[in-house]
Amino acid sequence: MDTALSVEAQLKAVGLKAGAVVVGIASADAFNEYVPTGHRPEDFLPGAKSVVVAGGKGPSAGAWRSPNTEVIESTGYDFRENVAVHVIADFIERELG
Repeated sequence: MDTALSVEAQLKAVGLKAGAVVVGIASADAFNEYVPTGHRPEDFLPGAKSVVVAGGKGPSAGAWRSPNTEVIESTGYDFRENVAVHVIADFIERELG
């Protein structure tokens, strides 16, 4: 990755390349007002300062309308952004320590 890019720009580029539609970074304490105790970033990773989030398009219109719920589950349409999240996490650990 280009060292001239900021860490934020690198994380966004990695996530978008991995298939995310949007990638963002927020302060870990930004969730405290909206998320109950026990489910906040600090609860899962003590000392967390930032949270990286990625979003995808979600299911296709056909998969969403299918009366068979297995269509979404078997095609992976409900988990597209998870691939990007794992790629970003791997990048953070490998490149940023």
